[in-house]
Amino acid sequence: MKKFALYFFILILFSCNKEKESDSKFRNDFGMYTILINEVDFHSFYLEEQIENEISKLRNSNKLDNEILKVDSITKIYTSFIDENISELSKGLYDENYNIVLDNQDSLISYTKVNNYFFNDTSLSENSILFKKMSNDYSNEILKYFTKMIYAKRISGALTTDIFEDRYGNQIEYFNYIYKDTPLIAVLVHLKGLKRNALEYEQQFLLKKSCLNSDIKIK
Repeated sequence: MKKFALYFFILILFSCNKEKESDSKFRNDFGMYTILINEVDFHSFYLEEQIENEISKLRNSNKLDNEILKVDSITKIYTSFIDENISELSKGLYDENYNIVLDNQDSLISYTKVNNYFFNDTSLSENSILFKKMSNDYSNEILKYFTKMIYAKRISGALTTDIFEDRYGNQIEYFNYIYKDTPLIAVLVHLKGLKRNALEYEQQFLLKKSCLNSDIKIK
């Protein structure tokens, strides 16, 4: 009996050590991604708060025009679509407090779920095709409100989903370059970054509107 108890204790100790080693390896190799996710979520949350506050002020002062309503609408449609993709890819990975479940760490560092979501063998999946459409639709609409070249280039460059050119000059299909064989946690960071970017575009637009309404010119 004592021998059995000793074996059982060793088994528990070994399991705990393996769990600690797994957690330590995850933090060492992919911990920066979790930090980036927290930072991007933090900025996105407050950007949304600032946008709602600014729109509320414009509404209260009767300065809420159709352009503002349109930009807010297309931004919400696009960011909601991004959230839907994030939710699908993140399903089952977090607990009720949005902490990564230890048993799911392997899923976060694997690219299998990403490949299955965005690709059908060597071709793009329906998810990718819809993603392209939503990104192109949003890009075409939001660029109508940014006429200065510096803003237009930044937005169109960030939203393109066609051909990507790597540092060697090779042209690669966007989804193959960004998502193919990419760990899930890195893809989540990228998607959350796209959402934050869209919120920044709307905030920049609202800033321009506010400055024009207050007769303050911005460069």
